[in-house]
Amino acid sequence: AHYLCRSLYPVNNQTSVLIHAGAGGTGGLLIQICKKILKSPLVITTVSTEAKKKIALEYGADKVILYKEENFVEKVMEYTKNNKVNVVF
Repeated sequence: AHYLCRSLYPVNNQTSVLIHAGAGGTGGLLIQICKKILKSPLVITTVSTEAKKKIALEYGADKVILYKEENFVEKVMEYTKNNKVNVVF
């Protein structure tokens, strides 16, 4: 997780992020690092169930998309006001 958001694509306080599988181990770490340490202004994540949505929100995600019920591309565009995100993990 650290390598992804520091070396692969350096996230900062101006970077909006989409993280797939936000309730999993790597996804959860990415949410916490991007939001709490790197101060990303918008962390969006995808999950498959309401239970996982709760976990992702506890990790600090700003927005959680239930990808089995919602079109994640449309939701990202809605949440970013059609500006998209800077990086997808």
